[in-house]
Amino acid sequence: MKKVLIIQTAFLGDVILTTPLIKKIKKKYEDVEISFVATPSGKSILTGNPRLKQIISFDKHKTESSFRALFKKGKQLRKENFDTVFLPHRSFRSSLLGFLTRAPKRIGYYESAGSFFHTDRVVWNKNKHEVERILDLLEHIDGTTEPCSPELFPSQEDYRKVYAELKDIYREPFGWKVVLAPGSTWATKRYPPIYFAEVGTLLLEAGVRYILIIGGKRDRRLCQEIKEQIGDNAINVAGKFTPLQSTALISACSVLVGNDSAPAHMASAMGIPTVVIYGPTVPGFGFKPFGKLTRVVELKELRCRPCSSHGPRVCPLGHHMCLRNIQPAKVADAALDLIAKKFFYLRTSPELFKFPPPPPY
Repeated sequence: MKKVLIIQTAFLGDVILTTPLIKKIKKKYEDVEISFVATPSGKSILTGNPRLKQIISFDKHKTESSFRALFKKGKQLRKENFDTVFLPHRSFRSSLLGFLTRAPKRIGYYESAGSFFHTDRVVWNKNKHEVERILDLLEHIDGTTEPCSPELFPSQEDYRKVYAELKDIYREPFGWKVVLAPGSTWATKRYPPIYFAEVGTLLLEAGVRYILIIGGKRDRRLCQEIKEQIGDNAINVAGKFTPLQSTALISACSVLVGNDSAPAHMASAMGIPTVVIYGPTVPGFGFKPFGKLTRVVELKELRCRPCSSHGPRVCPLGHHMCLRNIQPAKVADAALDLIAKKFFYLRTSPELFKFPPPPPY
């Protein structure tokens, strides 16, 4: 392989779970040039990855949503003369885009909607973690590939932006800082705001110094509601940072508590202990944050789970018990337990962690 293209235009978390493929390709083929096609948000989270030659934006939801734009993008990619295309995203559009590159080897899954566009196919094993399933694409042509953790690369400027915005917090050298990530694209995957507020309150009572509440611009009102219920030691930073800046913020905190969504994968990629609250989805789907420092909180005994691969707009049964019946004390206990375990792993397995640069003051 000399010129490789990876097409992953799914959600932010899916892009993060694809980064081990980048790492493994570069490790096995040092001189290979790797390009990556992602949505604009996916491109933003991959910025700074030293293993990528280029990140190509494909705005499939807005400016490039038409078939005409798809074929135009395919023509652009064809000029690059890629010899191998990896297709971890199982959509018809991604498969067609891979075909339009005219690369002689296009590796995807049998289960993909456009699998007939692939030259090589592997089984999407539902019993594996998504990181392992994606690495199966490489294993198909290169033998056994050991899984590794996702990785992200916030820049020094990303950290400077975070430290400047939160200088009063990071001036204090001591005190645990916990991140709450209450948002999700899928409404039924959101743990109730009043419960998130209770989690934050319990953590402060247990000795945590600050609660930082993150999210995108559309999450501002939700995060402000939670902040107001917790009080002065909670800070709402929703909408203030890019995804990579949010990753930098997470890496400078003790633990993240969130839904089954992208921030959990950001934390995992930076070696930060992560509590993930599962409702309509389950870890068995294979999208749990990858690594040792993850704690899942869920109601295993609820018969209606899982009800959807992503999470429906509303609960099909109207009760949303999968999240409403998870007590905040259980979530807070999981976070405190992970903080304690972090000290143990810092001594026994320091390689699990990525240490952020210190604040400049």
